[in-house]
Amino acid sequence: MNNIHDCGGMQNLGPIEIEADEPHFHSQWEKDIFATTLVFFMSGKIVLDDFRYEIEKMSVTEYLQSSYYEHWLFSIEQLMCKTGVFTEQELQQRLTELSAWRIQHEYLFTAGLPDLITTPPNYHRDVEIAPEYQPGDTTCNKFKLGWSHIRAALACG
Repeated sequence: MNNIHDCGGMQNLGPIEIEADEPHFHSQWEKDIFATTLVFFMSGKIVLDDFRYEIEKMSVTEYLQSSYYEHWLFSIEQLMCKTGVFTEQELQQRLTELSAWRIQHEYLFTAGLPDLITTPPNYHRDVEIAPEYQPGDTTCNKFKLGWSHIRAALACG
């Protein structure tokens, strides 16, 4: 095998930059790809050789211009199409929808949305009446609301 993905011993590819205290993942999407890949392996639908083979089929340009986990994403997309998880048409349709949404909502990504998401909210509210209860007070619900999703205590002592 002699392709760009197997470049051990090749010359003139430039220095390897080693990041001090490099994290396992640089962003959430890398964690998501890692987890998705593990689940796909555990499903028994693919084996390591399939996974590697799909990465080997990437074009030289695409391989060199993409990151480690982008290689994983490429492989998983191909294998999910091959194993019937979704079709190529479904994948392309969803990518088109996501791209259109991103273009339509670009202001969210340039107007500080990442800061909004990562900044803890302020739960303090100015109110005109004093609270009836203090943190730690024991309270009891007057109504039995059943076993569906509720935000009230189910039993009182």
